[in-house]
Amino acid sequence: RGATLALSVAEKNGNHSWIMNFRLVLARLHEEALDFDGARVHCDHALKIGRERRAHLFTVRAFILLGQAFLGLQDSARAYEHLSEAARLSEDSMGIADWHMYLPLYQGFGDYWLAQGDLPQARRMATKLCETAALPPERTYLAFGHRLLAEIAIAERQWEQAEAEVAQAMSAMKGPPTPSAVWHAYGIAPPECASPSAASALPLAAWRIHATAAKLCELQGRRSEAEGFRQQSRAVIQ
Repeated sequence: RGATLALSVAEKNGNHSWIMNFRLVLARLHEEALDFDGARVHCDHALKIGRERRAHLFTVRAFILLGQAFLGLQDSARAYEHLSEAARLSEDSMGIADWHMYLPLYQGFGDYWLAQGDLPQARRMATKLCETAALPPERTYLAFGHRLLAEIAIAERQWEQAEAEVAQAMSAMKGPPTPSAVWHAYGIAPPECASPSAASALPLAAWRIHATAAKLCELQGRRSEAEGFRQQSRAVIQ
């Protein structure tokens, strides 16, 4: 509701930068709610303005989010098209100050290749994601990277490796609170009420990692542990 009201004010004032920003904020929120078509609509609006005004960073963000939205819509061809365009624009003129945009880009490509069953390519993207996120560190995307490596190991039925990557993802969520590029990249202020606990401090990563841990336990026949992780995942979402 807050982002929608902010977008309305920006549109009344004709402030194109803030219109694009809040469109992309809403797109990200729609994606987190698994409303991928709603996310696509907001991205299309932002991309149109971004191209007209040659707003490079907003355009890259829109292409990344569109790629992720089409992944959610199971349109792999269009997902790859938009992620590739984001990568091309990034290589052309992305500055060092914009390093955080590579995090969702690597994640998007990793998810894409995993969905295609190309595990070596997925692992390459997941490794790049971990390496990039470890430098600042950016703990949410570091956790995402290890979760992606866990999903790859699960697909290969490499249980010990999957357990190790889940443990790494859990560990990434446990450090001292740090400003997150996840929030910065999409113009969202971190919640002031966030507690130091993993589930509250890094919710975008936490519910997914608990869900991956539940999947792994279920495949290994550890049903009670799987249910425990599912409950933790649901609690974070709530």
